[in-house]
Parts: sequence; C-alpha cells; structure tokens
Amino acid sequence: MSPFWAGRHTVKYGWNPDSSAVFITPPRWSCSCQELKKEMKTKKNELIMTYAQSIGIDTAKELITRKIKAAALEDKEEYCEEEVARICGELMKEGGLIRIVAQTFLVYLERKMRRQIEKAYQLREEFLKETTHRIFTPVSLIGGYTELLLEADNLNDDQREMIRAIRENNEEIQKLVNEVLEGVEIEEMDET
Repeated sequence: MSPFWAGRHTVKYGWNPDSSAVFITPPRWSCSCQELKKEMKTKKNELIMTYAQSIGIDTAKELITRKIKAAALEDKEEYCEEEVARICGELMKEGGLIRIVAQTFLVYLERKMRRQIEKAYQLREEFLKETTHRIFTPVSLIGGYTELLLEADNLNDDQREMIRAIRENNEEIQKLVNEVLEGVEIEEMDET
C-alpha cells in the first residue's frame, strides 16, 4: 500500500499481485456534497482515452470494453473509484505497457482523489465559517438586547417573562451551535 497525505487524512491505494485486485481506500470525511460525488465518477471514455494515447483508439476501445466486461461492469458508462480499481486490476493482468498505463492511471486517480478531498475540506471550512458568522452574529445581538431590555424599569411582568423566554431560547441556540462546533473540533482531532 502506498499512502499519501491529503489534508488531515491518509488515503491508501495499492495492488495485490496475488489476487490481481486493486484497492483504493478513501478517507472518512463528513462532507457529503452531491457535486463532490459526481466528480468522483470516472467515465468510460476517460479510461479509453488514457489507453488510446499508448495503443491507439480502436485497440483501446476493444481492450477497455473487454476488461470492463471481465470486471462485470459492462452495463455502466461511469464508474466509482472502486470500480475503476477493479478495471485497472483486470488491465494489469495484461502485463507490459498495458500494466504500466494501468499503474499510471491509478496514480492519476490518487491525485484526482487528493484534489477532491482538498476541495471537500475547503467547502466544509467555508460552510463552517459562513454558518458560524450568520448564526453567532444575530444570536449575540439578541442576547445583548434582551439583557438591556431586562434592565429597563418600565416593563410589566408579562413583558419581562416574554423577554426571559427570548433570552432562554437564545441561550439554547448558542449552546446548540457551540455543541456542533465542538463536535467538528473533536472529529478533526480524531482524524489526525
């Protein structure tokens, strides 16, 4: 297995020559973005073009189609990382130049995954910054104004009770946001 670092995670990939299987183990992350999932697909044409540069387009189409069938994936046009690894495992059985191209393609997938992980972290960080700012700013303002209102002398009991209810709900929101942020920090510490 050959690990590489991507942010706070280690991603491992490798090829087991005894079983002709290729393994790609993605890291655990909490960002589940549809855009990211879509990017993690590899199109059939992308595989064909990788090999077409070395062995010609017609030969590449025939070879990839045959190996996709051997990997029992002929009904698909896009493949997840694990499926591409299975196809590359089948390609490595060919040996020679085909094997070298398959190994090169795995390195390409490794780099692609690293970019996707970095993008996921960037999206996550931006989301946390924006959410924290958008929630904490009004919550802090509400808390400050409720304290000022409660200090006023001209409030009747019903008004004081309503303001206390606002303050209590505001404090609950602050606790909730703090718990979420603490959970994110704990998760980040666990991942390092």
